[in-house]
Amino acid sequence: SFSKTPWWVVPLVWVPVAAAELAWALGRVRATGPADLLRLAAGWLVGYFLAWPLLEYLLHRHLFHLRVSGPWANVLHYVFHGCHHKFPKDKLRLVFPPLPAAVFILGFLKLFLAGTAAGTVARYARHAMHSGAILSYVAYDCTHYFLHNKPLKGERLRRLKRLHMLHHY
Repeated sequence: SFSKTPWWVVPLVWVPVAAAELAWALGRVRATGPADLLRLAAGWLVGYFLAWPLLEYLLHRHLFHLRVSGPWANVLHYVFHGCHHKFPKDKLRLVFPPLPAAVFILGFLKLFLAGTAAGTVARYARHAMHSGAILSYVAYDCTHYFLHNKPLKGERLRRLKRLHMLHHY
């Protein structure tokens, strides 16, 4: 039951978190000019278009498809990703549940903030980057759900669905 999540839970949980983090970062920056706001916007864009796609690729490639041995490793792997591949039409196993996602999201925040000094605009830009990465994750997980379950219009989306299904089979 810990691996089952309806698709709508992902945006319900994580969009407010990302919005609050971005609002917090904006509120902490004492803008001395457009450069500070530009840094925040650039951080958000890097998070959305670069950080999350790269992190998702690395996680999926090297963690979710890791060859494991031992009974507990096999169970964990199966619960978190293997059951999704075994039952790709199970609508409750197409998005990542919020509790394990929180572990990754907090870890990413620590990673994004590593090496920044407290109170600097650069630190808040990294919070904006984290917010962008969270929203990119939400878009990714919802897209993943709809690729599995909805008839798609447009050649680009149908091609994306075909490629994704090749990954499964």
